[in-house]
Formats: sequence, structure tokens, C-alpha cells
Amino acid sequence: MKKLFSLVLVLGTASASLNGMRETSSPGAKNKVMKDTFFVVLAGGSGERLWPLSSQARPKQLLPFINGSSLLEQTVHRVQPLVKNKNHLVVVTNTGQLDAVKKVIGKQATVFAEPEGRNTAPAILTTCLEINEKNEDAVVVVLPSDHFMPQPEKFVSLLCAAVAYASCYDQLVLLGVKPTFPATGYGYIQYQADRMVPGWMCFPVQKFHEKPAKDQAQAYLDQGDMLWNIGIFVGRVQVFLEQFKQHAPDLYQAVQAQRKNELQYSQVPRISIDHAVLEKSDKVVVFPADFEWHDVGTLSTFLTLKAQHEKETKTRVISVDAHDNLVCASKKVVAFVGVSNVCVVEAEDALLIVAQDRVESVRDIVSLIKEEEKKEKVG
Repeated sequence: MKKLFSLVLVLGTASASLNGMRETSSPGAKNKVMKDTFFVVLAGGSGERLWPLSSQARPKQLLPFINGSSLLEQTVHRVQPLVKNKNHLVVVTNTGQLDAVKKVIGKQATVFAEPEGRNTAPAILTTCLEINEKNEDAVVVVLPSDHFMPQPEKFVSLLCAAVAYASCYDQLVLLGVKPTFPATGYGYIQYQADRMVPGWMCFPVQKFHEKPAKDQAQAYLDQGDMLWNIGIFVGRVQVFLEQFKQHAPDLYQAVQAQRKNELQYSQVPRISIDHAVLEKSDKVVVFPADFEWHDVGTLSTFLTLKAQHEKETKTRVISVDAHDNLVCASKKVVAFVGVSNVCVVEAEDALLIVAQDRVESVRDIVSLIKEEEKKEKVG
């Protein structure tokens, strides 16, 4: 595998957050923290959740979203005030999506491609090993590319605080969003609310919880010590590597072997960083966030946000005894009569009509189509 390019995230606008630092309280130390911070955006995916709009070659983060801007572009734009030049930012994708990512990103960032997606743990570990060769004192920031945050300034402020904390302590730092409804599509972080770290608005993580059923999600919301896990991780590179060695030794050895060309990348274990490291570690803290956040993981979320924030729409919709329907179509009048809570999505070669409470099943359609295509080739 080609080595990742070194990145430097310059936290020039983070002075308010950095003022809270203790071990790095001097101007020279603060500048070193800024200089030693590396920033990585994960932008892979199978392109199944938003079918037929998305595909394996063009997953959801590459789709035109609000006013023509994709989620990946928005992710890059959010951190642009913190980045000196394109060499301070890298987007990690896979070879099948490399050209599409480059087309969307242009010269705003360096793009690196894995031979194939193996989930977040191998990608993050590989990145940390590459960064460690460049700078053993680095702080690493990892973010997904498919989130929508209409209050980017709040996000940037909290991210800077997380970087400041991570530079001081041998811990991994997460951002967790305070839940506003009983979501069943997100994982949850339970934190020790009575043990706030002195001088910092963060707390030790007690436990990670998988996506809950509806009743359990309501219980989580009522507890007051639960946060949505939004998949944002910050830590010194040495801490990341130490935690991988301790909690995922097989993965660590496999990635090292792969980097020496002793193992194919397809033989590296496929696992998330949550399962490989975070759920096993006792060195994890979380910063609760109160900004608006959306994981654009389903068609209903994608279309709802698009309708709420798009300045104008080209689709003409007529409804008779129908309500709460979502549409993505072009150059056609879409009429609803006596039906509600459905999504209608038109693509060049497909038309999808799905109940909004069944959008998670869209991935099953993709699987069925692939099976049919295999049978046709065999026949």
C-alpha cells in the first residue's frame, strides 16, 4: 500500500479552547500543539443506503446534497478555517472511489486510497503508523465524511477543545452529541456524569451501547448520561498505537505485515475502531456536544434535510389527501393521492418507492439486484 501523506492541522482559530491547556500553557507550547496535529477524513462506503441515488462508485458523501454541495465537501469546508493548505488535510477512500473523490475535492486536500475498504480500524491504524513515522508527538483527529452540521462554528470550537485535551493526556477523546429524541439508528456512549475532568468539560466513558430498540432508546434519552456516538476520535498518535497494540494485537500485526508487503490488504481483519479498541479501553473520555448534528444514513434523512435547507427545488409536487411524503425527482410532476409517509426517488436507471419507516431495507434491494445480475451472467 502507498504511504499516507503527512498532514498538519493548524488550529489557528482555537485560541479560546487552547487557553484552557495546562501542560501546554505557554505560547510556544500552544504553537507546537497546533503544528503537531494531523487531520484525517474517512470517506469510503458501499453506496447502498441511499440507493438508487448512491452506488458503490458514488457513495452518499459524494452526492449533491444541499445547494449542490456534497457531504464530503461540507466536511472539508467545516475545517478549512483550521487548515493552512491542502497538504494539511487528507481524505481516505478506496481505489474504486478514488477518481470520484478527487473530482469532488479537487485541490482542497490530498486523497489517499486503500486497496479496498476494511472498516475504520485498519484505516485509522494505518494512518497512525504513517503519521508516527513523520512525527512521534502528533495528535490525530479522525472524522467521518457523511455528517451534516448546520452549526459548524460550535463544532470547530469543541473539536479544538478535544485537541487541546488530547495533547495533555494519555487518553483517547470522543465527541458525543446530546440526544434530542429516542434514536434507534445510532450507537450510544454512556458517560460518568458525576466525574467531570477538573478544568475540562469532558467525562470518563463508562460504556458503549449498540443501536437500541425504541423502548430502550427512550430510556437512554431519559437517563441523562447518554450521548449519541458520532464517530469522531482524537488522540496523540502514541496513545492510538498503544491502544491498538493492547486491545487489537492481531490487527496491529496484520497491518504491520501488510505495510511490509508480507500480507495482502484483503487479509487484514475487517473491524471498526469501536469494536477493536474503544469498547475495550479504559482510557477514553467524551466531550458532550449540544450542536445540531445529523448522520445522513438513510434516504428519509437525506431527503428531509435537503427539503429543509435547500434554497430552491425543481420538483413540482401535488398532493391530494396525502402528506409527509419525500421526493427526489427531476423534470416531472410528482402527484400523491391518498398515500403518506413515503419516499419517491428517481434515478437515471431506477425508480424507488418506499415507506419512510422501511428505508433501512433499501440495502436488501441492492443485494437482490446483485443476485439477479449474477444469475443473468451465469445464464
